[in-house]
Amino acid sequence: GITDSRAPLEAVARSAADAGASFFVSGALFLKPCSLPTFFAFVEKHFLGQIQAYRRRYGKSAFVSAEYRKRVAELVDAVSRKYGLGRRRMEDAREGSDSGAAVAMQPWLPFGN
Repeated sequence: GITDSRAPLEAVARSAADAGASFFVSGALFLKPCSLPTFFAFVEKHFLGQIQAYRRRYGKSAFVSAEYRKRVAELVDAVSRKYGLGRRRMEDAREGSDSGAAVAMQPWLPFGN
């Protein structure tokens, strides 16, 4: 919809890489019923051309389809590779993936090893 195409993802990834970021991750919007009216009002006001797509995606569930999540994940992976950004999940680094190679333990962060 608003930020799930190549151009906006590349803009963020490029800026992140330029700023020295190591990782680039994304997640599909989870739209709880209590937030749905407010979000839809925002989309209608600022992105009117997208409102029907959002109604289709979130009219029956707070989650988007598996196909949509897969499409966006593949796009984010491609953009991440283009800008040399890895994935943040430690599982990816343990699997030995190239994108996780830059992950290093950071003991000063407030989460466990």
